[in-house]
Amino acid sequence: MDYISLLQSEMRPAFGCTEPIALAYAATKAVSVLDEFPNHIHARCSANIIKNVKSVVIPNSGGRKGLTAAATLGAIVGHPERELEVLESATDEDRKWLGTLLDANFCTVSLAEGVDNLYIEITAETDEHTAVVRIENDHTNVTYVSVDGEIVSETVNEIKKAAKTEYAMTFDSIYEFALTGDISGILPQIKQQVEYNTAISKEGLSNDYGSNIGQLLLLDEENPSLETKCKARAAAGSDARMSGCPLPVVICSGSGNQGLTVSVPIITTAEELGKSEDELGIAFLKGDSKDIIENTLVNGLASLSGIVCDGAKPSCAGKIAISLDGAFMGYKQARLNKNYQKGDGLVAYSVDETIRSIGAVAQGMKETDVVILNEMLKH
Repeated sequence: MDYISLLQSEMRPAFGCTEPIALAYAATKAVSVLDEFPNHIHARCSANIIKNVKSVVIPNSGGRKGLTAAATLGAIVGHPERELEVLESATDEDRKWLGTLLDANFCTVSLAEGVDNLYIEITAETDEHTAVVRIENDHTNVTYVSVDGEIVSETVNEIKKAAKTEYAMTFDSIYEFALTGDISGILPQIKQQVEYNTAISKEGLSNDYGSNIGQLLLLDEENPSLETKCKARAAAGSDARMSGCPLPVVICSGSGNQGLTVSVPIITTAEELGKSEDELGIAFLKGDSKDIIENTLVNGLASLSGIVCDGAKPSCAGKIAISLDGAFMGYKQARLNKNYQKGDGLVAYSVDETIRSIGAVAQGMKETDVVILNEMLKH
């Protein structure tokens, strides 16, 4: 398994919550293939995109939320080459124009049924021309572009094909890579991750965003524990991100919140232990055994597998804090040899099989996802 290439593809900067930025990017791309600004755009999106864009504040939008705001601002700003940082350059004039276009019903949205979880199709129309852009399976994976029915580009969806391939990614192979792998190829991205994710965490702790979960965790704490600091800082980054903070985040698995969750506690722990930036990438910071690390994963997964996603919004910060609390509890269980055992719910005979079991349950949650979306759309 080529972990360097995998990490290089995963650890990318994104400006704002990833799904609305992907929607903005698709709109920017569609407008770029027309000779003039469109009279109207229409977005067909999967249920998962609608769920994750509906309630989140769009960065640089003047505090606006939702799908039409994301797509319209993307159409206005342009510069598709910026991909997931496409909204970073929005100006006051752009925001004024955004308000005008939203009032004029410039953008409409509909649900695309029978598609994969990540699916965005933008149709942009002028009086004489129509452009269509489609993104699938990855936030910047443009699979189709056409103008007036003529295909400009159409690619085989390699990402979808790759998803069906079994990779030799096991706990043992990941552990071995973390222990002995040459990470020089991803050090620039690790340094960028430290810089970006630390900055937005500090922003969330310093200012008023969302429900201020990060700040609440530190309330009345004169000397907060390392555990509390980790939870508060990661949650604070999400507080800011979900409420439109104009700072980028280095993502993980296509998600800024996941990028914050997996990085900020490690960054905080490295800082507490006085580790260098190089050690941050290669060391097991507390020097625990392989068995303790494996059992920590199993314990944490067993405790947290019931959390559901009801879209991107301020309560994501609370779920991050809860997840990290479960992870720390799993670590304590492992150190005291009080681990969950095979047969305890989804716990299997190994960490790899436990992950597969939870993954199977996640795949089976598609119907639940529809129920969640339908309930969200009532409010």
